[in-house]
Amino acid sequence: MTEDYLEVRDWPLTEGRNFSEAELRSGAKVIILGATTARELFGDGTVIGQQIRVMNVPFVVIGLLSPKGQSGFRH
Repeated sequence: MTEDYLEVRDWPLTEGRNFSEAELRSGAKVIILGATTARELFGDGTVIGQQIRVMNVPFVVIGLLSPKGQSGFRH
């Protein structure tokens, strides 16, 4: 993945920021959530700065994607 991925997919962020080049290079434990996932995890609460675990690894939420129709990955 590159920092241009979301732009190429025309998937803007509604909150927060995209991954930095340094985060991508270092494998930093940061994550961008989709709108549905964020709502399921945090309801209407604050998302940015929260910590979630993926396979027992803690990640800090840095961004929130705009809704894009159905749940699931679209090509």
